[in-house]
Amino acid sequence: MNPLVYEFGRTIRSKSLILVILVTVLISGALIPFIKSASAPVSTAQGGNDVLVYRTQDGYHILIYSFDKFGQAISGATVKVTVEGKTSVFKTNSSGYVQAFLASVKPFTQIGLNFSYSFGSSFFTPILPNSSIGSPQPLTQLVTPVVDTQNTSLVDVLVFFAAPFGEKPVNYSVYAMLSKSPTYQINKSAMTFVGVLKDYHQVFRLPFHPSPTQFVVFAIFQPNGTYAFGDIVPGLAFQVSRSTISKNQLLTSFVSGILAFFVPIMSILASYSTYGKDRVTGVLESVLVRAVSRRGLASIRYAAVACALAFAIAVMFGAIEVIAKIFLGSFLDLEYSLSSFYALLVEALVFSALVFLFSHVVKSTGALIGLSIVLWAVFEFFWGLISLLVSQALGYTIGSAGFFHVIVVMSYFNPADYYGLVATYLTKTLVAGPFSANGALGNLGVTPLTLALDAILWLATPLVAYFYLATRRD
Repeated sequence: MNPLVYEFGRTIRSKSLILVILVTVLISGALIPFIKSASAPVSTAQGGNDVLVYRTQDGYHILIYSFDKFGQAISGATVKVTVEGKTSVFKTNSSGYVQAFLASVKPFTQIGLNFSYSFGSSFFTPILPNSSIGSPQPLTQLVTPVVDTQNTSLVDVLVFFAAPFGEKPVNYSVYAMLSKSPTYQINKSAMTFVGVLKDYHQVFRLPFHPSPTQFVVFAIFQPNGTYAFGDIVPGLAFQVSRSTISKNQLLTSFVSGILAFFVPIMSILASYSTYGKDRVTGVLESVLVRAVSRRGLASIRYAAVACALAFAIAVMFGAIEVIAKIFLGSFLDLEYSLSSFYALLVEALVFSALVFLFSHVVKSTGALIGLSIVLWAVFEFFWGLISLLVSQALGYTIGSAGFFHVIVVMSYFNPADYYGLVATYLTKTLVAGPFSANGALGNLGVTPLTLALDAILWLATPLVAYFYLATRRD
């Protein structure tokens, strides 16, 4: 029998591969009862929470404003503030505010903010900035799109800010201008007057209508004309959508997350059972006694695993397509299926190459599977926190254009994020925790060329090292 065909068959028959396929398909199928009755409205502007802090000699003062989709205050919302394992509980007042003091807390400390309302809940884990004493620093966006109360076809802006040491920013002026890219310079003379602040928060109507591909730059100036703070919002955030999310789209959204989670695990287990375990335990040496070269064996084993992974991903999509057709009446979007297959295959091949490489570095099966799973866990669960720390170290406000730029750049260094990058390119939407950015994200580096280069580099680097060790090292 052809060695490639034999190894391919051995891989697709492995219990670990079959188990992951079954779990993925079963979880996707289990979502059907919930999706069949779901059809959620899409609204560009949503409610939320604005948070800013300022530092004093003895700690941080925090100011929180909770609001609905119209920018109006939500009173009675529960806010839990967790610092270094200690949690304090607050209620928003009739104006939607919570003011708290975090005593003896140092810069760069991560805090937890949990918000609970009558209609749901949310959470946020910012890192306290190393700002100058008394200087207000927004931890969320300075400007938030909200629905106009008089005309729901319009999107207004909610501005949330404070003067030094938490004073109300009375007579601070707000200006705005349109930009073709997320990079900008503040020039008051080139900006349009929006309004004057009378309190910590205020809703204004934009003096212009941005297109979906433009960006809106905002700047706040002190009463004496000194620049205080700025922010940028994609123009797409000001477009109101009245469509609904179809059941098919909901299934697509859930399935995307499930597949992106399980495919790297499947790749690790398949590569371990087909090559890694044999290599570490010395079984491969008995194969090399026969008329098989090291290069030939290395090539056949990796090619077999690659083909098996492609087959497994195709089976997953095929099963999910059948489920969608039977229970929802239509197949998944073709563009989604093809692009998802490509992105997930890239992720699978990269993790497989890493396992093949690690098998020539470690000396035991436990170390091999442990190293592979730990690396996957870092990429899957902790990379977002690492990216957040990098953006904070560079001085970017969470939710700003610079913040999202860091998220994109960091994603290129994470093979488990490749599916997310492809989705970002297709949807023109980047999601980072509770924040999202829309619009011309090609300006942030998500283009077909960068996606192709990222895939090539992630595949080539471990494979070159693997083939070198497999053919040169005893």
